[in-house]
Amino acid sequence: MILEVNDLVVSYGAICAVKGISFNVEEGEVVTLIGANGAGKTTTLKTISGLLRPDSGSIKFKGEEIKHILPNKIVELGICQVPEGRGIFTNLTVQENLTLATYTRAKEKDQLKKDYERVFSIFPRLEERRTQSAGTLSGGEQQMLAVARALMTKGQIMLLDEPSMGLAPVLVDEIFKVIKEINDMGTTILLVEQNAYKALEIANRAYVLETGEVALSGYSDDLKNEERIKKAYLGG
Repeated sequence: MILEVNDLVVSYGAICAVKGISFNVEEGEVVTLIGANGAGKTTTLKTISGLLRPDSGSIKFKGEEIKHILPNKIVELGICQVPEGRGIFTNLTVQENLTLATYTRAKEKDQLKKDYERVFSIFPRLEERRTQSAGTLSGGEQQMLAVARALMTKGQIMLLDEPSMGLAPVLVDEIFKVIKEINDMGTTILLVEQNAYKALEIANRAYVLETGEVALSGYSDDLKNEERIKKAYLGG
């Protein structure tokens, strides 16, 4: 088991956003968290990344408790996050954004060269624009940069928060194709996504969050045929 979350409770002041959820991710899987706005999906990812502190519960990465570890140390352990809204540095170039992600890997010069080649083979448009300011990229290219930057941390599990948000349908297809490709190359994925249909298409398993609790869970193929899921999330 690469990631285990047990009885996680997270609050913003007096408001409890995550109410004792439990889930796990096996190495090599794509697992998705789906649910409406305010269900606690983003809060869960931020807590795993160390950006928020839980009230109680457990977060284990490869068997090690990480809920009190600082965010930069969590990245060093092998957890990377692509935040909602991309979070790229718009005043820096594409190359500079990618270089920032390698701050823990200064001594890995040969491996870094190979990883840049790998990233640019997945995202050839970023190679074409590597000296361009990230703020001048299209929305789809900025999302690609956010994913590429996460890949450069050499994380073992990638937390993706709403990667299709604000993208045209053709770019949504492209982003999900890339996510599947990254998974096929060995990176485990925990995906938060409003587009439940797309998420269930590529995920092995899914957890449905409703008002901070796990309402349903199971294999994606089974959940796609679940009447409650079809009505609430798939337009069925």
